[in-house]
Formats: sequence, C-alpha cells, structure tokens
Amino acid sequence: MRIRGHVRSKERGYFGDIGIIFFFWVSLVVVVAALFLMQDFFEWRKVDPVESTVSNTGNVSSLTGIARGGEIFAKTCFMCHGLEGVGGVRNTNYIKGTVPALDMLADRMFLYEKEDADKVISFLKKGQSLDKLSVDEKKEIPGYNRVVAQYVAIREIIREGAKPGKKDPDGQDPPLVMQSRKGKYSSREIDWVIGYLIGLMDWEEEEEDEDEDEDGRADPVEKDERYVKSEPSPVERGEVIPDAELVERTGDTFTLSGLRGKTVVLGFFYSNCNLESMCPAAASKLVRAQSALEAQGVRDVEFVLISFDPTRDTTESLDAFARKHGADRPRFRLATGRSDVVGPLAAKFQNYYSQASPGIFNHTIVISIVDRDGILRDDFFGTGWKLDDFTDAVAQVASLP
Repeated sequence: MRIRGHVRSKERGYFGDIGIIFFFWVSLVVVVAALFLMQDFFEWRKVDPVESTVSNTGNVSSLTGIARGGEIFAKTCFMCHGLEGVGGVRNTNYIKGTVPALDMLADRMFLYEKEDADKVISFLKKGQSLDKLSVDEKKEIPGYNRVVAQYVAIREIIREGAKPGKKDPDGQDPPLVMQSRKGKYSSREIDWVIGYLIGLMDWEEEEEDEDEDEDGRADPVEKDERYVKSEPSPVERGEVIPDAELVERTGDTFTLSGLRGKTVVLGFFYSNCNLESMCPAAASKLVRAQSALEAQGVRDVEFVLISFDPTRDTTESLDAFARKHGADRPRFRLATGRSDVVGPLAAKFQNYYSQASPGIFNHTIVISIVDRDGILRDDFFGTGWKLDDFTDAVAQVASLP
C-alpha cells in the first residue's frame, strides 16, 4: 500500500510540476498582452483628435485621407490583391482564375487622364462622396455620369462584399472571397481606399503603351474608344426616354414607348454576372420592391431588366435567371435586343460596361424610374439603396397625374 501510495504521490508531483509550468507560461502571455494593450492605449492618447480617424469599430488611426486608405488596404486587402493591388493570387475554381488587379482602377472608372484622376482623388481626400457633389463640382470631372456610376458600384462591392463566380458551377466554392466591410469602416474610409487605388495607376507606363506613328509621336486616342466610341449623353431627369424594340424572355417583342400609361422601373444587367452584390442583388431587390408596392396597392408598375449581353443571354438564359431570382412573375420583364440597340440604350441610362474577359463584364448599375408619359423622374445608383426609399420614390412617381 505504501508503494502504491508512493507512486500516486510521484504522479501528483509530476503533474503538479506541469501545472506550475503551464501557469507560468499563461501568466507570461497575459502580461505581454497587457503590455501591448497599454502601449496601444498610450499611443492612442498621443493622437491628435483633429488628425485621427475613428472607424466604425472604434479603432483609431493617426492617418487620414488617402494615406488612411492605403493603411486599410495594407491591413485587409493586400494578401489577396497583392502589394499595391497588382493581383494575380490564384483562386481555385474562380471564373477569372486569379484575384483581379486593382492598380488599374482609374481605367475601370473611365479616368483616362492623370489630371482627371487627381481631381477625383482630391474630392475623396476631402471626404466628399462623388455622388453628392454640387453641380459646379460635377463639371470638374469629365464624363461625370459614368464615373460616378462606376464609383457607386465599386463602393457597394467594398461595403457589401462579393461572392466570386465559379468557373465550374458544380465545383467547389473559390476559397478567396471579398468580405463585407460594412460596419468595420466608415463610408469616408471606404472612399479613401478608392482614392488610394485610383492613385496606383502607372500613368508613365500608360503613355509608353500608346501607339506611335512614323514620326515617333503618339497617335491621338479618344479617351472613350476602349468602351464606346460615340457615347450618347445620358437622359436627364425631366426628359423623355428613348424608344427601343426589345425581346422578352418569352420570345415576345415590345417597345419602351408601348409601356406609356404605366410607371416603369428600368435597369440593365447580364445573367452571367459573377458578383452577388451586383446583378443578382439588383434582381432580387427589385422583386422585393415589386412585392412591397403591390402590398401598398401600387400595382400599375412595369419592371424591366434589359441584358446588355444579347450574344449569351438567349430567351432560355433570361428565363433561367428569372426563375432563379424570383422574377418570373407578372409585370416583370427580362429582355434584351440587338447589340447596336442595347449598348447605346444602356449608356443613355448611365449603365456603362466593358468586357473584362470572355463572358465577364465590368459594369455599373443604375435603376431608373419613368412616369406614365415616358419621362425620367428618378434614378438609384448601385444596389445599396434602402428598400423603403426606393418604393417610396416609385409610389410617388406612380401617383403623378
């Protein structure tokens, strides 16, 4: 019994020693963590409140403006998008193969000249959202309507996140996902990130890449020729919208002028859109808006979504998209038309797009509200708008005599 008891005593001593060692290391970790927290606290105390930035989570940074945007990118984005947004990180089963580069964001926002990009950056640096500029300030940005439409789309992707499209629909989900930043960073901070990314454009390389003639001089290239060579000016509020003949998912044809006498909610999309926060979100929110309006007794409203990718968006593709997103319902039309019709028509409603890769487009989303006389009354940029605000706007237009 003494021997057995002696063994148990040794076991208790052995495990007791382990407990002491474990307690020592835990205590050490706690002390070190506390020291770091104290250091952060005292560093925070040193920050000038006028020069500091407080995010939605309460994190304080001594940086503001574009520098703060670069700091946020370095902390949250560079692992996927690469240093200075060069991209190229492999994303298994992603439709594009690798995470896209962001150092060409200025080009994607239709900012083809350095001075134009610098003007946009200056507004964002001062905390001015591009969609809230004054009339005179808007005139300082060439092609303002398409620039701001793309800006809103990019801002929504950063804020809401985006699920990457799958190359193989039956395969695994791509592991790298654009996470939502809503609640983590303020709208101003997101604008600073956009400003930082616009500033990454290598303008000297762009100039070197321009075609040269026999004299070694760069040929004059229109800023817009990579997208639309003769882009029509957009319809302004209070103007009559253009007419166009379109084909529904059912195969039936109709014209926009044929919808006179009804309030029309009009938008553009393409069914192969791989960003859940873009076309799929727009379709789903418009379906919810239609249901909400019907519940309010506002029923004489036609919803029309027009595909700008008629090559791939056949009637079968449109019908599949409608059924997937609940848009296979009365007074909700999914349609398309000839390329030479839907392209200029989309631009008239500030929906701009360019092909990023086969079947994939960079594009903006603007939802327009048209009254019974075919006059544009209101428009909503992106998909981040509140449902109540949108349905109130539609109901107000529908109530016009």
